[in-house]
Parts: sequence; C-alpha cells; structure tokens
Amino acid sequence: MPDQGAELGVDLYWLSTVANDDLPTVANVFHDASGHVASAGRPVSGLMARAGAFGGGTSSIFAAWDELWATTTKFIGDTGTNLDDTAHALNLAIDHYVHTDGTVKASFDGMNLQNGVPHADPAK
Repeated sequence: MPDQGAELGVDLYWLSTVANDDLPTVANVFHDASGHVASAGRPVSGLMARAGAFGGGTSSIFAAWDELWATTTKFIGDTGTNLDDTAHALNLAIDHYVHTDGTVKASFDGMNLQNGVPHADPAK
C-alpha cells in the first residue's frame, strides 16, 4: 500500500468499503445473533426449574447451562462490538490521510463518486 498520492486514495476507498460495508454487515449479523441468544436463555431457564411440590429451585444442570449461555452471549456480543470498533478505527485512519494529503483526497473522492459511498447492508 503506497503511503501517499492517488494510489493511496484508491486503496483507502477499498479500505473504506471494508470499514463501512463489510465489517458493519458482519457486525450486524453478530448483533442480531446476540439478541437471539440472549432471549433463548429465558425459556430454557424455566425448563430447569422444579415445581414447589418437588422442592423448588433449579435442576443440577442449571448452573452449567447458565454459565454456558452467559459466556456464549458475551462472546457473540463482544465480537459484534469489536467489529464495530475496528470499522471505527479504520475510518479514523482513512480520515487522517484524506485530510492531510490533497492528492489522496481527490483520488478518494473520485472513487466515491465513481463507485458510490460504501455502506452496510441492513440486518435481516
């Protein structure tokens, strides 16, 4: 990757595609999955509860299930957040180069005009 000039502007455009389309699209999948995993834990917890007539409380596997569920929820949520943070960091780097080199800016802006400004696909 060149460190200045028109070629850098083109490379930054493709990096912008990663930062504003690819990473957010994948992050949206993780955010959606995180919501589903979080809501899946509630009904399963009810299945592991004993009726008062049988002593109440939860079954012996509840603690292991709850720990697995919480860990899975955290990892999926953290992955989505990490992808968002990575996209943000890439955009900061792109903005720095675009605002400090006029040739880079012209090339970058030309790529945006030619190919469109990258944006994420909506979550399904």
